[in-house]
Amino acid sequence: MKKYQTNEVYTPTSQAKLTFVERSTDINNELVDSLMTPGKQIIIYGPSGTGKSTLIINKLNQTYESVIISRCTNESLFEDLVLDAFDQLNVFYNGGRSVTAFKSFGASLNKSYLLIQAQIQAVTSRTSTEKLERLLPPQLTPQRLAEFLGAASNCWVIEDFHKLKHEEKTKFSQNMKVFVDSATDYPMLKMIAIGAVGTAREVVDYDKELTNRVSEIFIPILSKNELHEILDKGEKLLNIQFTQAIKNKIVEFSNGLGSICHQLALNICFSREVFETCEVKIKFNNSDLKLALEKFIKSNSDTLKGRFDKAIKVHRERIYNNGYTILQALAQSTKDGIGFKELLKIIQKNDLDYPAGNLTQYLKKLQEEDRGNIISHNRDNNTFSFSDPFIKTYVQCVFDEKNNLGNDTKEFQRQVTETLEKLMERILKKNKN
Repeated sequence: MKKYQTNEVYTPTSQAKLTFVERSTDINNELVDSLMTPGKQIIIYGPSGTGKSTLIINKLNQTYESVIISRCTNESLFEDLVLDAFDQLNVFYNGGRSVTAFKSFGASLNKSYLLIQAQIQAVTSRTSTEKLERLLPPQLTPQRLAEFLGAASNCWVIEDFHKLKHEEKTKFSQNMKVFVDSATDYPMLKMIAIGAVGTAREVVDYDKELTNRVSEIFIPILSKNELHEILDKGEKLLNIQFTQAIKNKIVEFSNGLGSICHQLALNICFSREVFETCEVKIKFNNSDLKLALEKFIKSNSDTLKGRFDKAIKVHRERIYNNGYTILQALAQSTKDGIGFKELLKIIQKNDLDYPAGNLTQYLKKLQEEDRGNIISHNRDNNTFSFSDPFIKTYVQCVFDEKNNLGNDTKEFQRQVTETLEKLMERILKKNKN
């Protein structure tokens, strides 16, 4: 029996490979068509934790010999991304790696690459030892980077693109056309931006002339069947067994987010010291799930508060605290998802003059990472809900007048934790088989 490491099978913080689950036929076809169309650039967007990176990286590994991945932060500049991609190409132009498409372009490009690399190193060595600054040399233009990437048969993936400041997004999107035009010489050259927001335009505000040259692909939350498939694949690889009741509870807790499904499965395995494929099959029970949930709650309590604080933070004086108002209304709903009109009706019971435009704007903002990614939007039925059961319970605690949990105190944290544990107990009692 081939052995696998448990943290290679269930991967809450990295792309799933062994337990990769194909998404719906429509998403799969749209992605494959875009990858196979020369010059077509791609924007992947959707809620955090839904497997956007997992999906695209697995598809790219089926198509490309290698992929260059750059990751954005709030402080990233367009020039930083160009330099990062250039650095990662070193293995092709300075490491002697043989790439089929590269062979016919090698000599002159290799010389050009090494010359630019030397210029970057020379500038860096002259900077202050206290703060190294890597400057983009004039010779390293987006056109030149596209040529280097294309000759090495590489695709450029930019993760967390939504974190970039607007002016940096603008610089990047303006250079998408460079990659479109370069497809004449390098048909497989791609620029793929991945972002966790409500619309593709919120990820990249690209030029209108690129409208038909950019494919916008929305990745929704995972279906219950897809989450079950993750667990099923892991069972076979690790020679373990979850009861159907435990699977149902993990799926319910995950609320469509693959990252939570992976984390709970990993916690369950670790609670029984399952670190690799078992010689003898191990069966898990409700007590194992309880330990996994307790661990999850413990490690996420501070994060939950941080997300809530981001959601209600007022950046400048306004008539309404929109984040607070919307979350308070959403917390009152007993449904898994609520439509726009129904949510507005709840808000206007307390404030008849609350503007519908504010609700539209802030429902989008509350899906963004800057606002804690606290709300999810189900595009299939156009409803809104809390992005996971834990944040829902936390928010309900905040607005519970009986408990008076409005202040940041130890008592507040204690009572929130107790409420989360009660939620855990309720889920454990459901669907008993």
